[in-house]
Amino acid sequence: MKAVFIDKDGVVYTGVMRPGFSAPTAPRTLEESILCEGVAEALDLLKNHGYLRILVTNQPDIAYGTMTQENWRLIREEIDKLSFDDVYVCFHGRKEKCRCMKPEPGMFEDAVRKWDIDVSSSFIVGDTENDAEAGKTIGCTTILLDRTYNSGISSDVRAKSLLEAAKWIVGHP
Repeated sequence: MKAVFIDKDGVVYTGVMRPGFSAPTAPRTLEESILCEGVAEALDLLKNHGYLRILVTNQPDIAYGTMTQENWRLIREEIDKLSFDDVYVCFHGRKEKCRCMKPEPGMFEDAVRKWDIDVSSSFIVGDTENDAEAGKTIGCTTILLDRTYNSGISSDVRAKSLLEAAKWIVGHP
């Protein structure tokens, strides 16, 4: 199987600028969760070309006390309406040093085992150094979406949106 691992915040949902942060943060409520343009079309395109669509996301806000479990449940219900084949979420905080929080490869390794994924023919689409580093660690092609906060981060490919990344992927299997 071949897969596209997709980050949530800044890729599927727009990030939220907050005071004290230099880059957008994850939406913490359903009202803040604004779907990026072209997401449904991108997921359909990838499916139609035989790619598993797997969401991989760090969501430590519950551990940090900045998001309630109820708010996450509501956001997750919206995620589940999208056509992902699977969803992997790390709820740990950075101090917990777990194996699943990107850039650690735990979520990816779990998906690879479950779905028998060939990482050499797979991709990750993200917007942060953690996404690119995780992709490099597992051996898939890394695609970063162009954002002002990630201009100095290297990846195999750059795209403006998930849809542009999906179009590139299906043109370069």
